[in-house]
Amino acid sequence: MKKDEPTLKELTRQESKSDISNESKIVKWIILGISAIACIFHLYTAATGILPAYQQRPIHLAWIMALLFIVFPLTKNPRHRLIRWIIDGFLAIISVVIGMYLVVNYEAIVFRMGAPNQIDVVFGVMCILLVLEGTRRAVGNPMAILASIMLLYAFIGPYMPGILKHRGYSLSRIASHQYLTTEGIFSSPMSAASTFIILFILFGNLLTLTGGGDFFLKFAYTLTAWAKGGAAKTAVLGSGLFGMISGSAVANVVTTGNFTLPLMKKSGYKSITAASVLALGSTGGQLAPPVMGAAAFVMSEFLGVPYFEVVKAACIPAFLYYLSLIFMVHMEADRNNIQGIPRSELTPLHSVLKSGFEFIIPIIVLIYMLSLQWSAARCVFISMVIIYVVSFFRKQNRISLKDIVILFERTARGSITVSIACACAGIVVGVVSLTGLGLRLSSIILSLAGGILPLALFYTMIASIILGMGLPTTACYIVLAVLAAPAIIEMGVSPMAAHLFIFYFGIISNITPPVALASYAAAGLSKDPPMKVGFTAFRMGIILFVIPYFFIYNPLLLFEGEYIKIIVSIITASLGVYAFTIFNLGWCKSKINIINRLVFLAASLLLIQSSLKTDLIGFGLMAVGYLIALKMAKSSNQKGYILR
Repeated sequence: MKKDEPTLKELTRQESKSDISNESKIVKWIILGISAIACIFHLYTAATGILPAYQQRPIHLAWIMALLFIVFPLTKNPRHRLIRWIIDGFLAIISVVIGMYLVVNYEAIVFRMGAPNQIDVVFGVMCILLVLEGTRRAVGNPMAILASIMLLYAFIGPYMPGILKHRGYSLSRIASHQYLTTEGIFSSPMSAASTFIILFILFGNLLTLTGGGDFFLKFAYTLTAWAKGGAAKTAVLGSGLFGMISGSAVANVVTTGNFTLPLMKKSGYKSITAASVLALGSTGGQLAPPVMGAAAFVMSEFLGVPYFEVVKAACIPAFLYYLSLIFMVHMEADRNNIQGIPRSELTPLHSVLKSGFEFIIPIIVLIYMLSLQWSAARCVFISMVIIYVVSFFRKQNRISLKDIVILFERTARGSITVSIACACAGIVVGVVSLTGLGLRLSSIILSLAGGILPLALFYTMIASIILGMGLPTTACYIVLAVLAAPAIIEMGVSPMAAHLFIFYFGIISNITPPVALASYAAAGLSKDPPMKVGFTAFRMGIILFVIPYFFIYNPLLLFEGEYIKIIVSIITASLGVYAFTIFNLGWCKSKINIINRLVFLAASLLLIQSSLKTDLIGFGLMAVGYLIALKMAKSSNQKGYILR
């Protein structure tokens, strides 16, 4: 990598500076002040112990909404600045008041639970309206509209048809249920946002600001750049490693893309193909342990299991995801004769490791502590302390007071969207728990599927992708976790597999047109038409839509079973991914015909189901297809059609 290229640390500083460059000095100080107080509060509770739910969650939501109404103003028109200050300032203050009301009066509220007074109801209505408006500004209209429809459903239940009918609820009951209980706005999603998510965002930003992000990117570059199609493999591996500490697809694209996109273009990949590879690799970061997307923390809350159990279950699916991308870019490179960079031009791997091996320590410690089933908040706090300590090993990695200010500001900003999405998703959860809608929709899904699991999975997949186009991954997961997951579980799928299935397809929506945020972010960097990049990424990554079915039909891929069987399942699943990639690209040493492609498709589908019979047949078909492909490649070489 060139020495004159900006590092991730420098890009982070520049981005933070541009975020507040257009704000007035007073607004800058308000933003920085709230951000610092918020991060210090969460670090304190992580170190000393999380506060009770009626304190921790309202405090978190109070500062989130106060910051939201400042960062996402009603209008950016300079001529309306006074109106903005009056309205947004008022909303920010009211947000704090509503949050602190619960904190100060939580004992009295618990005591009179089920009999709210007038102030409780008024504040409950105001909290719902503020969450909806904050969601509209920070997340977008689709999420706010969905939550509004759900609230309307709670009112008009008696007038709904058939199975959707219920007795209906008053404004007082709905407001108190959403605001005063832990089954509405302050339910499991907000629990995750106020305890784990913000700390892991802080962890990722700290690792980047101390130079850890640059180390992992250099490590990926040195490890893969020499191979055929090495630049694309660097993009895949680099995005995966950076995704392990960021957990955000779009952030992953815009951060790593500054380095990997030019490399891919220079090596011979078409611009659209390079952007598609970047989008695919970055999207998988939300699935890559140990710091997965925010929805993974919510999943641990829903399932009632330690976060490490979610991490463990996601390991093999994440491995298969990135393995499929490596297969895909390798075949693309083989088809287009794209070579790697000579090893002599690369920094030796031992030199790269020597330059930043210390950044591996906090990752290993984090995984180890999570495996001991310690509190996720405590684990990530200790890991951050280790990062801060090891940053003093080298002068260039030490962070200044200015860097700490940037760290707090970026963390607080990065928490706004996911936290308000969790609060708004809590409204949906509250309506579902109040009306019993979850059981009704589960019955509908079971009825539509006719008791056939593949149909139920297909319907859930489509719903997840469609919802994911308009909602953040976290919100998409929460909605389907309460509406669709129970139906899949009732059909015999393990709870972990069912929830991971929904989570996975919520992530995949980032590359699924017409709304493919990761693909569009990559298109912005490559200056290509967004829709072309979206459809190219969809076509190249079609195997990614098959992988979730692997672990649904083979729970061994979620580490559920004996280790010998798990290892065998990993091998057969990897072969299945390889066979499907050949089918998808139509390439195995040379172009293969449609019949041979169908042979590889049949092999891959048989290798999904982990049984000795299907594995042997699948492996046999794959061997036959491969031998035919080799014969065709040899024949093509002899005729001079291709040169390798």
